[in-house]
Amino acid sequence: MRHPPKKVTYRFSPKTQKLVRESIPTYAEVEKKIRENFGTFADSKNAPIHRWFQYPAGFSYKAVNYILDQHVIVPGHTVYDPFVGTGTTIVVCKQRGIESYGVEAHPFVHEIAEVKTDWDINFKALREEIQNTSLRLEFSIADAEREDVSHLPKLVRSCFSRHNLQRLLFIRSFVQQSVSKRFQKLFFVALTCALRQASAAATGWPYIAPKKRIKEKDGLEAFIKQLYRMIEDLESVPPEFRKTPSHIILGDARNSKLPSSFFNLGFTSPPYLNNYDYADRTRLETYFNGYASSWGDITEKVRKKLIVSATTGFIS
Repeated sequence: MRHPPKKVTYRFSPKTQKLVRESIPTYAEVEKKIRENFGTFADSKNAPIHRWFQYPAGFSYKAVNYILDQHVIVPGHTVYDPFVGTGTTIVVCKQRGIESYGVEAHPFVHEIAEVKTDWDINFKALREEIQNTSLRLEFSIADAEREDVSHLPKLVRSCFSRHNLQRLLFIRSFVQQSVSKRFQKLFFVALTCALRQASAAATGWPYIAPKKRIKEKDGLEAFIKQLYRMIEDLESVPPEFRKTPSHIILGDARNSKLPSSFFNLGFTSPPYLNNYDYADRTRLETYFNGYASSWGDITEKVRKKLIVSATTGFIS
């Protein structure tokens, strides 16, 4: 006859019991500290690639890493972000060799995400392109004084001195005409990211305050510095992850027709009612790059395509 196993009782010493009791609140505090910035862009401000464009609605890349670890998502799995924004989820997944899909309705923001996740690059050719562009711009930037800034929306003209804005427009034209097609989008994103760095107006997220003046920085210097920062970030990605598949779709996530069964995990920050008008928050960039030329333009081309997340955003 088989007897049931004896019940074993483990008894810890008073010293061990005290250590366990004391470690529980410590662990909770550490966990809280790790997670306190998950809903903000604070962690991403200085993180390679994530820092290229500081999106007002961004969340921490550490939040994505945390959830991927919690759910043991590894290469061979697939992740989905239906409101991908500037691509935080996709960047993290690529860095870990995990295939991912994202959908974004804002055309300008979508392009930022595309560039941030394009890593299959000939870095030698890119460095040469940056060096040649830098030299040619330095020799020809004096011609920027011929640039006409009068057609630009008032918001853009209010953020820069005429001299600096002419230089930025000259750089934009140079990129369009002289940079190779393979690297054009990356150069445009570098210039876009340099706008707020060079501005003479307070352009911190989420609001732009043209009447609040700060020290203006040279647009060409900001642009070149941003280019070198971007290539350094790209070169820091381990070679084995540079070709990790990623798919960023321009459109409405509600109409994406991507089957949920295809994905192992969904991670996103949806457009909840936080009173952010995402189209308004990127007006400087969309105006400068020609995505729109007026508030009516933005409403028609961008805001009508986005899910309302602000009480001021309802369109009759």
